[in-house]
Amino acid sequence: DGKTLAAGTYLRLDVWDVPAGTVDSAEMVYWAALPGSLRFDPKGRHLLLGVGYNGGVRVINPRTWGVQEAGKFDSNLVAVSPTGLVLAAGGRIGAFGLTAKGLGPRKWAKSLSPDILEGLDFYPDGKRFVTVERHFVRGARNEWQVVVRVRDAGSGLVLHSAPSSGEVGGQPSVSPDGASVAYAAEKFVIVHHGGDITRFVKVPNATKKPVTGVAFHPTGRFLAVASGDTTVRFHDRDANWAVAKTFDWQVRGLKSVAFSPDGTLAAAGGEKGQVVLWDVDA
Repeated sequence: DGKTLAAGTYLRLDVWDVPAGTVDSAEMVYWAALPGSLRFDPKGRHLLLGVGYNGGVRVINPRTWGVQEAGKFDSNLVAVSPTGLVLAAGGRIGAFGLTAKGLGPRKWAKSLSPDILEGLDFYPDGKRFVTVERHFVRGARNEWQVVVRVRDAGSGLVLHSAPSSGEVGGQPSVSPDGASVAYAAEKFVIVHHGGDITRFVKVPNATKKPVTGVAFHPTGRFLAVASGDTTVRFHDRDANWAVAKTFDWQVRGLKSVAFSPDGTLAAAGGEKGQVVLWDVDA
Protein backbone atom coordinates (compact mmCIF):
# COMPACT_ATOMS: atom_id res chain seq x y z
CA ASP A 1 0.00 0.00 0.00
CA GLY A 2 3.03 2.30 -0.11
CA LYS A 3 2.94 3.00 3.63
CA THR A 4 5.89 0.80 4.61
CA LEU A 5 9.47 0.89 3.32
CA ALA A 6 12.03 -1.80 4.07
CA ALA A 7 15.78 -1.71 3.52
CA GLY A 8 18.76 -3.47 4.98
CA THR A 9 22.43 -4.14 5.27
CA TYR A 10 23.87 -7.54 6.08
CA LEU A 11 23.69 -6.72 9.80
CA ARG A 12 20.38 -4.87 10.14
CA LEU A 13 16.90 -4.66 8.67
CA ASP A 14 15.04 -1.34 8.90
CA VAL A 15 11.29 -0.92 8.41
CA TRP A 16 9.88 2.61 8.08
CA ASP A 17 6.31 3.74 8.70
CA VAL A 18 6.32 6.29 5.87
CA PRO A 19 3.32 8.47 6.93
CA ALA A 20 4.53 8.61 10.55
CA GLY A 21 8.19 9.03 9.63
CA THR A 22 9.27 6.44 12.21
CA VAL A 23 11.62 3.48 11.82
CA ASP A 24 11.90 0.13 13.59
CA SER A 25 15.04 -1.99 13.29
CA ALA A 26 16.20 -5.48 14.07
CA GLU A 27 19.53 -7.27 13.87
CA MET A 28 19.32 -9.54 10.86
CA VAL A 29 22.50 -11.31 9.76
CA TYR A 30 22.48 -12.76 6.25
CA TRP A 31 24.76 -12.91 3.23
CA ALA A 32 22.62 -12.22 0.17
CA ALA A 33 22.90 -9.03 -1.84
CA LEU A 34 20.07 -6.53 -1.53
CA PRO A 35 17.81 -5.32 -3.09
CA GLY A 36 17.17 -8.47 -5.11
CA SER A 37 16.77 -10.61 -1.99
CA LEU A 38 14.24 -8.49 -0.07
CA ARG A 39 10.57 -8.35 -1.16
CA PHE A 40 7.14 -7.68 0.28
CA ASP A 41 4.38 -10.16 -0.45
CA PRO A 42 1.51 -8.78 -2.62
CA LYS A 43 -0.62 -7.88 0.42
CA GLY A 44 2.21 -6.39 2.45
CA ARG A 45 1.75 -8.80 5.34
CA HIS A 46 5.22 -10.32 5.16
CA LEU A 47 8.74 -9.49 4.11
CA LEU A 48 10.58 -12.26 2.29
CA LEU A 49 14.32 -12.22 2.76
CA GLY A 50 16.77 -14.40 0.87
CA VAL A 51 19.48 -15.34 3.33
CA GLY A 52 22.08 -16.43 0.76
CA TYR A 53 24.04 -19.65 0.30
CA ASN A 54 22.04 -22.60 1.66
CA GLY A 55 20.15 -20.29 3.99
CA GLY A 56 16.67 -20.52 2.50
CA VAL A 57 14.13 -17.73 2.92
CA ARG A 58 13.06 -15.88 6.05
CA VAL A 59 9.42 -14.81 6.19
CA ILE A 60 9.24 -11.78 8.48
CA ASN A 61 6.18 -10.09 9.96
CA PRO A 62 7.22 -6.40 9.86
CA ARG A 63 4.79 -5.49 12.66
CA THR A 64 5.69 -8.14 15.22
CA TRP A 65 9.15 -9.16 13.94
CA GLY A 66 8.08 -12.77 13.98
CA VAL A 67 10.38 -14.81 11.74
CA GLN A 68 9.77 -18.09 9.92
CA GLU A 69 12.89 -19.91 8.72
CA ALA A 70 12.02 -21.74 5.52
CA GLY A 71 14.27 -24.30 3.84
CA LYS A 72 17.95 -24.94 3.20
CA PHE A 73 18.59 -23.73 -0.34
CA ASP A 74 20.40 -20.90 -2.12
CA SER A 75 18.43 -17.67 -2.03
CA ASN A 76 20.63 -14.84 -3.24
CA LEU A 77 17.62 -13.49 -5.15
CA VAL A 78 13.90 -13.53 -4.38
CA ALA A 79 10.91 -12.49 -6.52
CA VAL A 80 7.19 -12.51 -5.70
CA SER A 81 4.42 -12.57 -8.31
CA PRO A 82 1.16 -10.59 -7.99
CA THR A 83 -0.56 -13.93 -7.32
CA GLY A 84 1.85 -14.90 -4.52
CA LEU A 85 4.24 -17.29 -6.25
CA VAL A 86 7.71 -16.97 -4.72
CA LEU A 87 10.93 -17.59 -6.63
CA ALA A 88 14.12 -18.15 -4.65
CA ALA A 89 17.26 -18.40 -6.74
CA GLY A 90 20.95 -19.07 -6.38
CA GLY A 91 22.57 -21.94 -8.27
CA ARG A 92 19.05 -22.93 -9.28
CA ILE A 93 15.57 -21.44 -9.22
CA GLY A 94 12.94 -22.86 -6.88
CA ALA A 95 9.26 -21.90 -6.88
CA PHE A 96 7.12 -21.89 -3.74
CA GLY A 97 3.54 -21.09 -2.87
CA LEU A 98 2.77 -18.32 -0.41
CA THR A 99 0.12 -18.79 2.28
CA ALA A 100 -1.21 -16.56 5.06
CA LYS A 101 1.23 -18.31 7.41
CA GLY A 102 4.29 -18.02 5.18
CA LEU A 103 6.17 -20.04 2.59
CA GLY A 104 4.43 -23.16 1.30
CA PRO A 105 5.90 -26.34 -0.24
CA ARG A 106 8.18 -26.20 -3.26
CA LYS A 107 6.37 -26.48 -6.60
CA TRP A 108 9.36 -26.94 -8.93
CA ALA A 109 13.10 -26.37 -9.22
CA LYS A 110 15.37 -25.72 -12.21
CA SER A 111 19.16 -25.82 -12.34
CA LEU A 112 20.93 -22.87 -13.97
CA SER A 113 24.35 -24.51 -14.30
CA PRO A 114 26.65 -23.60 -15.96
CA ASP A 115 25.07 -20.16 -16.35
CA ILE A 116 25.16 -17.59 -13.55
CA LEU A 117 21.98 -15.79 -12.53
CA GLU A 118 22.26 -11.99 -12.16
CA GLY A 119 18.60 -11.17 -11.46
CA LEU A 120 14.94 -12.01 -12.05
CA ASP A 121 11.57 -10.25 -12.05
CA PHE A 122 7.96 -11.16 -12.84
CA TYR A 123 5.84 -9.90 -15.68
CA PRO A 124 2.70 -8.15 -14.38
CA ASP A 125 0.43 -11.07 -15.29
CA GLY A 126 2.42 -13.36 -12.96
CA LYS A 127 2.47 -16.10 -15.61
CA ARG A 128 6.01 -15.38 -16.82
CA PHE A 129 9.23 -14.08 -15.36
CA VAL A 130 12.44 -12.78 -16.86
CA THR A 131 15.98 -13.72 -15.90
CA VAL A 132 19.27 -12.01 -16.67
CA GLU A 133 22.04 -14.61 -16.83
CA ARG A 134 25.72 -14.76 -17.70
CA HIS A 135 26.53 -17.45 -20.24
CA PHE A 136 30.10 -18.58 -20.97
CA VAL A 137 30.82 -18.65 -24.69
CA ARG A 138 33.72 -20.88 -25.67
CA GLY A 139 35.75 -19.83 -28.65
CA ALA A 140 38.76 -17.78 -29.64
CA ARG A 141 38.12 -15.26 -26.84
CA ASN A 142 36.35 -17.48 -24.23
CA GLU A 143 34.12 -14.68 -22.95
CA TRP A 144 31.00 -14.21 -20.88
CA GLN A 145 27.83 -13.04 -22.60
CA VAL A 146 24.66 -11.72 -21.00
CA VAL A 147 21.52 -13.63 -21.97
CA VAL A 148 17.95 -12.55 -21.22
CA ARG A 149 15.43 -15.35 -20.84
CA VAL A 150 11.66 -15.39 -20.41
CA ARG A 151 10.47 -18.39 -18.40
CA ASP A 152 7.10 -19.94 -17.61
CA ALA A 153 6.16 -19.29 -13.98
CA GLY A 154 4.32 -22.60 -13.69
CA SER A 155 7.28 -24.78 -14.67
CA GLY A 156 10.44 -22.67 -15.02
CA LEU A 157 10.83 -23.74 -18.65
CA VAL A 158 12.47 -21.24 -21.01
CA LEU A 159 9.94 -19.71 -23.42
CA HIS A 160 12.25 -17.22 -25.14
CA SER A 161 15.97 -16.55 -24.97
CA ALA A 162 18.07 -13.81 -26.55
CA PRO A 163 21.66 -12.61 -26.23
CA SER A 164 21.96 -9.11 -24.87
CA SER A 165 24.82 -6.61 -24.96
CA GLY A 166 27.86 -6.59 -22.70
CA GLU A 167 29.57 -8.96 -20.28
CA VAL A 168 27.88 -7.67 -17.11
CA GLY A 169 24.22 -7.92 -16.13
CA GLY A 170 22.18 -6.82 -13.15
CA GLN A 171 18.84 -7.04 -11.41
CA PRO A 172 16.11 -6.53 -14.08
CA SER A 173 12.92 -4.51 -13.81
CA VAL A 174 9.83 -5.31 -15.89
CA SER A 175 7.60 -2.32 -16.70
CA PRO A 176 4.05 -2.39 -15.26
CA ASP A 177 2.56 -3.00 -18.72
CA GLY A 178 5.11 -5.72 -19.54
CA ALA A 179 6.27 -3.78 -22.61
CA SER A 180 9.87 -3.28 -21.45
CA VAL A 181 12.56 -5.11 -19.49
CA ALA A 182 15.49 -3.03 -18.23
CA TYR A 183 18.67 -3.99 -16.40
CA ALA A 184 21.94 -2.38 -15.36
CA ALA A 185 24.91 -3.23 -17.57
CA GLU A 186 27.69 -1.22 -15.94
CA LYS A 187 28.12 1.73 -18.33
CA PHE A 188 24.71 1.31 -19.95
CA VAL A 189 21.10 0.56 -19.19
CA ILE A 190 19.87 -2.16 -21.53
CA VAL A 191 16.15 -2.00 -22.32
CA HIS A 192 14.63 -5.04 -24.04
CA HIS A 193 11.22 -5.10 -25.69
CA GLY A 194 9.03 -7.07 -23.29
CA GLY A 195 7.16 -8.87 -26.06
CA ASP A 196 10.17 -9.55 -28.28
CA ILE A 197 13.32 -9.72 -26.18
CA THR A 198 15.52 -10.02 -29.26
CA ARG A 199 14.93 -6.26 -29.66
CA PHE A 200 16.80 -3.94 -27.30
CA VAL A 201 18.42 -0.53 -27.00
CA LYS A 202 21.52 0.58 -25.09
CA VAL A 203 20.95 3.71 -23.04
CA PRO A 204 24.31 5.31 -22.11
CA ASN A 205 24.98 6.15 -18.48
CA ALA A 206 25.26 9.88 -17.94
CA THR A 207 27.98 9.50 -15.30
CA LYS A 208 31.36 7.79 -15.09
CA LYS A 209 30.13 5.51 -12.31
CA PRO A 210 28.54 2.12 -13.07
CA VAL A 211 24.77 1.73 -13.17
CA THR A 212 23.70 0.04 -9.94
CA GLY A 213 19.90 -0.03 -9.94
CA VAL A 214 16.83 0.47 -12.14
CA ALA A 215 13.08 0.70 -11.49
CA PHE A 216 10.07 1.58 -13.63
CA HIS A 217 7.57 4.19 -12.49
CA PRO A 218 4.08 2.60 -12.21
CA THR A 219 2.95 4.53 -15.31
CA GLY A 220 5.65 2.71 -17.29
CA ARG A 221 6.83 5.93 -18.88
CA PHE A 222 9.80 6.74 -16.67
CA LEU A 223 12.74 4.52 -15.79
CA ALA A 224 14.64 5.52 -12.65
CA VAL A 225 18.36 4.77 -12.80
CA ALA A 226 20.78 4.89 -9.86
CA SER A 227 24.54 4.99 -10.30
CA GLY A 228 27.42 4.50 -7.92
CA ASP A 229 27.56 8.27 -7.42
CA THR A 230 24.96 10.50 -5.69
CA THR A 231 22.39 10.80 -8.50
CA VAL A 232 19.13 9.21 -9.64
CA ARG A 233 18.00 9.97 -13.19
CA PHE A 234 14.56 9.57 -14.74
CA HIS A 235 14.71 8.38 -18.36
CA ASP A 236 11.65 9.11 -20.50
CA ARG A 237 10.40 6.23 -22.66
CA ASP A 238 8.47 8.66 -24.86
CA ALA A 239 11.66 10.62 -25.61
CA ASN A 240 13.72 7.58 -26.67
CA TRP A 241 14.88 7.09 -23.06
CA ALA A 242 16.51 10.52 -22.82
CA VAL A 243 17.12 11.88 -19.31
CA ALA A 244 14.08 13.92 -18.25
CA LYS A 245 15.09 14.70 -14.65
CA THR A 246 18.19 14.32 -12.50
CA PHE A 247 18.15 14.22 -8.70
CA ASP A 248 21.36 14.69 -6.71
CA TRP A 249 20.81 13.60 -3.11
CA GLN A 250 24.43 13.86 -1.88
CA VAL A 251 24.26 10.26 -0.68
CA ARG A 252 27.33 8.52 -2.01
CA GLY A 253 27.33 5.10 -3.56
CA LEU A 254 23.62 4.78 -4.39
CA LYS A 255 22.92 1.08 -4.92
CA SER A 256 19.17 0.80 -5.46
CA VAL A 257 16.02 2.71 -6.38
CA ALA A 258 12.30 1.94 -5.99
CA PHE A 259 8.81 3.47 -6.33
CA SER A 260 5.72 3.23 -4.15
CA PRO A 261 2.84 1.35 -5.83
CA ASP A 262 0.96 4.56 -6.66
CA GLY A 263 4.09 6.26 -7.99
CA THR A 264 3.89 9.27 -5.67
CA LEU A 265 7.07 8.39 -3.75
CA ALA A 266 10.54 7.22 -4.74
CA ALA A 267 13.36 5.92 -2.57
CA ALA A 268 17.06 5.28 -3.12
CA GLY A 269 19.53 3.47 -0.87
CA GLY A 270 23.26 4.09 -0.45
CA GLU A 271 26.11 1.72 0.26
CA LYS A 272 26.54 3.00 3.84
CA GLY A 273 22.93 2.35 4.83
CA GLN A 274 21.47 5.79 4.08
CA VAL A 275 18.04 5.99 2.45
CA VAL A 276 16.51 9.04 0.79
CA LEU A 277 12.74 9.32 0.19
CA TRP A 278 11.12 12.01 -1.99
CA ASP A 279 7.85 13.08 -3.61
CA VAL A 280 7.59 12.26 -7.30
CA ASP A 281 6.03 14.67 -9.79
CA ALA A 282 5.82 12.50 -12.90
